[in-house]
Amino acid sequence: MLRITKQTDYGILLLTHFIDRGAESEAFSARDLARKTLLPLPMVSKILKLLARSGILVSQRGVRGGYTLAREPRQIAVAHVIDALDGPVALTECQDDTRNCDQESICPMRTNWEIINSAILGVLRSISLADMNRPINESGGLLETLTLRRPRSNASRTGCGCGSGSDSRGDEKKLGAPPEL
Repeated sequence: MLRITKQTDYGILLLTHFIDRGAESEAFSARDLARKTLLPLPMVSKILKLLARSGILVSQRGVRGGYTLAREPRQIAVAHVIDALDGPVALTECQDDTRNCDQESICPMRTNWEIINSAILGVLRSISLADMNRPINESGGLLETLTLRRPRSNASRTGCGCGSGSDSRGDEKKLGAPPEL
């Protein structure tokens, strides 16, 4: 199963609080964010430190201290947040630069996995923190040409696995442009 970690999910949630109601320049403490998001303070503190270390946030000490965004939300890609909190996106071991696969020299699938990994990474790079703070259909065409087609099936309306809770009649949803490979 492909799934981001709770740490990354929480990290993106925390980052969206920096852009709610124009608070981009406002400094937030870990305690403030933990209270707003109902997340455990130790987890929030850990995530904020990692985001500051990677240059996504700026940490300020003092009475008016806290964390602020280092750049505008539209300049912070989801891929950068994932990399900061969990390391680089790599669907398979052979895509992770830090590991060596014993089957690499005889594997006929490596190139295919490279293409798939690159496509997913391209989409994650094209979606900004600002985009994550609003519904996709309001993103101004961010994801115009990539279309996900839900398979036609007799799956139940709530258990189809499509994540939307709607039926699976083969409806198409515009989700985005495929990255150039």
